[in-house]
Amino acid sequence: MKHHQTMSTLALVCLFALIVLGCEAKDPSKNSPTSGNLILYVDEAYENLIRPLADSFTTNHAPDMNIEIRTVQARDAVEELINLHIAHLADTSTVDTAAAVAIIIGRSLLEDEKKVIADRHLEKGLMDIPLAWDGLAIVVPNDSPLQETTVERLKESLTKENRTLSSLQETKGSNAPRFIFPSANSSSYAYVRNRLLNGGEPATPARWVETTDSVLDQIANGEGIGLMAWYPAHLDSLRLRTLRVGYTDSTGAVQPPTRIHPASLVMNKYPMKLRIVGYSFSGIKSPANGFLSWLARSDVAQHEMGKIGLEPENVHFVFTTEE
Repeated sequence: MKHHQTMSTLALVCLFALIVLGCEAKDPSKNSPTSGNLILYVDEAYENLIRPLADSFTTNHAPDMNIEIRTVQARDAVEELINLHIAHLADTSTVDTAAAVAIIIGRSLLEDEKKVIADRHLEKGLMDIPLAWDGLAIVVPNDSPLQETTVERLKESLTKENRTLSSLQETKGSNAPRFIFPSANSSSYAYVRNRLLNGGEPATPARWVETTDSVLDQIANGEGIGLMAWYPAHLDSLRLRTLRVGYTDSTGAVQPPTRIHPASLVMNKYPMKLRIVGYSFSGIKSPANGFLSWLARSDVAQHEMGKIGLEPENVHFVFTTEE
């Protein structure tokens, strides 16, 4: 008798219709969940995910809404969100018609960012809307001999000088960096710094690259091993692939290496997860809440995220065993 696992999705408990579609905008110049102007700062790693979904939302659900997407790094997005909200509070004359502001980044707010918000007594107005989960990927060229590693080996290779772990050496030339990171202000490097480096800097040779395309090009050229969000890396599958990653859990049990996949993310089999989340101060009746709620709760957006390999926040997976 042979057993294997299959995966199915349950229907979404879709509050989206109550939150967004039930709101009728009387004046397209005024902000509502389906009308007005939204300035959306999007983490560079997820621009290719969010832009077509924004087009779908405005075409099919909110034709009176304009979404202006500005691509930035995560840290810059948070700074813009806070600064623009403070400026908005200082000028209430355009409260109904000024553009709403939101951000979508691949991490939760950092402690110093939370402190800035708390010090200005802004925390009660902050909307935090989880959208999906990605994973921090170890990225190599397709012709690399590397196949898998563990979180423990990865940490060791990042934090100890002159470490010669054969499982993580993949450079051409003695002067090439071992690791290539996205910008120091990126979502994925925030994970590396806080979870893998304990707040410090890498002891091994490393390079920070400002744009995702440049990161992918340098990895493909054999200039180093990439540590970045899985989503943009998987779009370059003709040149690149990701390693399987294992880890030792809190009970001391060794978990086998696995690749990033909705099943491994949902079941927490993949150890390094990135939270994709939307933030805004614009309020529940704003275009920001309209679009972010649609991303988080509509079957169209959530199933699209699942289809491309992310873990959707509000699609519930049921694993069944078939004979």
